[in-house]
Amino acid sequence: VAVATIGEKYHGRQLEAVASNMNGVGKTHYILREICQLQDSHGKKPMMHHVEIRETTDISSLVSTLLNDPTDPSIPTAVHIDLAHILPS
Repeated sequence: VAVATIGEKYHGRQLEAVASNMNGVGKTHYILREICQLQDSHGKKPMMHHVEIRETTDISSLVSTLLNDPTDPSIPTAVHIDLAHILPS
């Protein structure tokens, strides 16, 4: 609820967070399916910006990756922040 509220208030459209305590339960599949449906309503233009965060990711490279969004700024962008290969502490 909080993510959707922030999205509506500050971005003018809904934001969604997809999370799970387990690997391999279909989070990315769900995200890709939703993005395909959104792309269908925007002339099939690419709208996903995939950002991976790993153990070796530093702040500088994360910011650089976020700023180098390859999508068309005239259409909504789905930013998939993928917490990949995070080792448990």
